[in-house]
Amino acid sequence: MAETEVAPTVAVPGTIYSRNDVQVTAGVAGQLTMVAEPGTLVSAGDLIARVDRTPLLLQRAEQEVLLERAEINVRQLNSQLRRQQELEDSNLVSEFELEQTIANRDLALADAKLIRVRIQQIDDQVRRADFRAPFSGVITTRLRRAGEDVSRGEVLAAITDIHNMEVRAFVPLKHLPRTTVGDSIDVFATDT
Repeated sequence: MAETEVAPTVAVPGTIYSRNDVQVTAGVAGQLTMVAEPGTLVSAGDLIARVDRTPLLLQRAEQEVLLERAEINVRQLNSQLRRQQELEDSNLVSEFELEQTIANRDLALADAKLIRVRIQQIDDQVRRADFRAPFSGVITTRLRRAGEDVSRGEVLAAITDIHNMEVRAFVPLKHLPRTTVGDSIDVFATDT
């Protein structure tokens, strides 16, 4: 008589879930120009949705003109300051006028820095006007369509990773002592 070791088996129900399943939200407010269709397979980095960038690009152009004006003002005040410093020794310029010109020049420099920061903020918004897939998967839901206005943070679509799946099995507590981390299990599907 031969002895064989038999491992007990238990059939338990389970469900397959994606490890990555996210809602895509609007990074900026504006009018949608496109949203991917449900069922569309996308790779990481592919375009899922886009907001019209025209208003942002116009804001950027306006800030560039304001920056040019601020830089012209700085140059003019630097020239005025240089002339006043040359005349300071001959007492043709008061100390108050000199201090006023320095203060005005420093304010103009600060204005130029502020405008540069605004341009960087607009560039960030332009970048966030394109909503890209964070991973490869399939578009499962589309909640907004091209032509609709959206607010920042509004849900546009959902994407599910169909390549990285996990099984969540419902094992009765009485069987848990027989399992350890790293054990392999056989998974099978039934027709029901």
